[in-house]
Amino acid sequence: MEQRAIATEAMMHNTEAREILYAMLRNGFISLQDVPRNPDRAPSRTFYTWRATMETACARACVMLYRTANNLLARMAHETAMHSELLHRVHLVNQGRMDSSQLDAASLHKLKRTVRIIEASLISVDSQLSTFLFEFEQIN
Repeated sequence: MEQRAIATEAMMHNTEAREILYAMLRNGFISLQDVPRNPDRAPSRTFYTWRATMETACARACVMLYRTANNLLARMAHETAMHSELLHRVHLVNQGRMDSSQLDAASLHKLKRTVRIIEASLISVDSQLSTFLFEFEQIN
């Protein structure tokens, strides 16, 4: 479809549609084909058509979700490394070799909250990924 037709179909302004289409092109969700009217391929005398397939969109979304999961796991590893001393103290408290009053409660609470948020985000990404993988299998 041409950009003008896409903007009309989506009920948005042409400039807004252009921005969204180029963002989707940059991220690999759609492709652009130029159809020249003349052999000189001048941009003013060329039709630009956009193509989107569900297979490409699902595959690209899966790649982005895998990257997101990787980033979340890296953040979890970073938080664990940054608070290794606190986690070691918690381990000692759990073994009964240290009194819990020696723990920094505020830091422990902040770490627990951060870990909970990261775990919830990983579960959400996993759910979205399974949906896209299911759609991808249905297409093929």
